[in-house]
Amino acid sequence: MRGRFVSSFGGRMVLLLLLDFLCIGAVCFCWLVLSLPQIPEDLESLHRQAGVNIYADGGELLYTFNRRVERVELDDVSPFLIQAVIATEDRDFYGHHGFSIPAILGAVVDNARHFRKVRGGSTITQQIVKNLFLTREKTFFRKIKEVLLAVQLESMFHQRFGPDAKVKLLELYLNGSFYGASAYGVEDAARTYFGKSSGELSLREAAMLAGLPNAPSALNPLGEDGERARTRTDHVLKRMATERFITQKQLTGALEQRVGLRSEREPKNRTPYFVETIKEEVARRWGRSALSFGGLNIHTTLDLKMQEAAERAISEGLMDLDARLGFSPYDDAPVGQRAEYVQAALLCLDPQTGYVKAMVGGRDIFVSYYNRATTAKRQPGSGFKPVLYLAAFASGKVTPRALATSCTSSGLASSTHCAMPRVWQIAAACTVRGSEPSGNTMVFFAAIDFCTNSWRNADGERRLLVL
Repeated sequence: MRGRFVSSFGGRMVLLLLLDFLCIGAVCFCWLVLSLPQIPEDLESLHRQAGVNIYADGGELLYTFNRRVERVELDDVSPFLIQAVIATEDRDFYGHHGFSIPAILGAVVDNARHFRKVRGGSTITQQIVKNLFLTREKTFFRKIKEVLLAVQLESMFHQRFGPDAKVKLLELYLNGSFYGASAYGVEDAARTYFGKSSGELSLREAAMLAGLPNAPSALNPLGEDGERARTRTDHVLKRMATERFITQKQLTGALEQRVGLRSEREPKNRTPYFVETIKEEVARRWGRSALSFGGLNIHTTLDLKMQEAAERAISEGLMDLDARLGFSPYDDAPVGQRAEYVQAALLCLDPQTGYVKAMVGGRDIFVSYYNRATTAKRQPGSGFKPVLYLAAFASGKVTPRALATSCTSSGLASSTHCAMPRVWQIAAACTVRGSEPSGNTMVFFAAIDFCTNSWRNADGERRLLVL
């Protein structure tokens, strides 16, 4: 009797736990569905993106993106490119309804075998919804949203286009992907990298473009590490051979081929590093869908004249440095050798407001996508010296003609007027040879007040430098 009671009680507890899990799962599922971005009923609007316009402080247009340069239909694209995309990104593209269980399981197995991510399980449809509607965050809930949206998008395309649904989805993927070097859409990418239309691409050129959307910045063939682009292209070609899109003879020939990249490109983006920073900030605040469908007009603090002066200063300074280091002129160097040249960065801020007035993140974004003005985390070091010098010059007691002849430290004292355990006030005395006949002048640098994170003199006045 007691044994049956325990057994019955245990069964009821298991049943209640299962019901709890089902309820929690149902609530989570409902929350996910309700939080999904809405796919527009007019599917053609997915191609007709409003674009995003970025303006300088004076109203000058800096850049427009996500406004297609030229939309192409699948019949006008090289068959090699279509085959390369399917072989690499989604071998079951024509068979699934938005997501592929074999692809997901295969990715899990391969990643577990190598103890790192070596393969993704997303279909082409999932990549479309990720690019158009979702952020880049890598979370479980975002992946579930991606699958649900992919199923919904496939269903809507089948209802709208019938047997041509997959063709239209593939057109949307090719025309909507980012290929690096400010190239949006496959036609823009083909003209940017090779100077030809997407219908004229060779086998290796098509394989190179097909591999770029996976990591357009890192795999940029015009960038610092061209070897990564070549390795990725070889991988795409081998995938095409595995899926029997090309023969072994075609594979061997394409692996030995070297493509000719355009060395000169029209500068479509006037301030590429600044524009990429703006895009990252918009995506961080409002999601990537804002960049695709926001129809935004973004007004920035950048001063175009100061930006041009900053770029000119960087260019002239680097040209001089190249000559001293024995480099040939940068513009005459082959694309593959430009990554070896010295890089530089410049960031100009309004000291009253903190507004960014000019930004140069590197020498050439086609060669190095890395923004040294915002991403490089280095100690300021001597970069702080101009701030001290400026304060000294502003005092009127030191001129650019003055020469420091000796420097000592003195006056190390402790203060306890704030909540911090210790506040050190450091006075550094330097002997400066001035231009006046009076001779040497003693210059005393102000104290650093770590309590308020500001500079003060002995009387408590907020000054950077007291003379």
